[in-house]
Amino acid sequence: MNFPILQTPHLTLIEINEKHLDDLFEIFSDPETMEFYDCFPHQNKERTRQNIESSTTGYAEGKGIRWGITLLGENKIIGTIGFRWNPEKHFANLGYDLNRKYWNKGIISEAIQVVLNYAFETEKIHRIEAFTSPYNFASHKVLLKNGFVKEGELRDKMFFRNQFNTVFSFSKLITDK
Repeated sequence: MNFPILQTPHLTLIEINEKHLDDLFEIFSDPETMEFYDCFPHQNKERTRQNIESSTTGYAEGKGIRWGITLLGENKIIGTIGFRWNPEKHFANLGYDLNRKYWNKGIISEAIQVVLNYAFETEKIHRIEAFTSPYNFASHKVLLKNGFVKEGELRDKMFFRNQFNTVFSFSKLITDK
């Protein structure tokens, strides 16, 4: 199965592999970028290498897909975006991150749009969910801007960083297009 490459007017979403280790470590080792992530910032490249392997394995097993985000015509990965899905139940969970140097430039919104199109049209996903920290205001804003609906607050939904965490739930349906 060939990995789908997605393109927008300003971005190319590519398959992540070992040659992107330094780019991804730059993202995942930054405490500010990782503030609302479900794990601590990476302390070494081995942890980042495990992330790459997890993405590759997840795609090969049909459990999810994660793209590296590059600026059009460049090779440096500046973020990632993807989803874990359950094809039989027609839903997926969206996740994304972006190198702090590229925040507030509309990059994640542009990437979300092409990923939503892929999910709805190619994978026949009906519902896409996203969970965020109640304090991740930038993520709330980008999800709402891209047509997601805030569904509510899920108390102690996720256990990470050695504690239970409340999250906000957002979703978008194929019929919301």
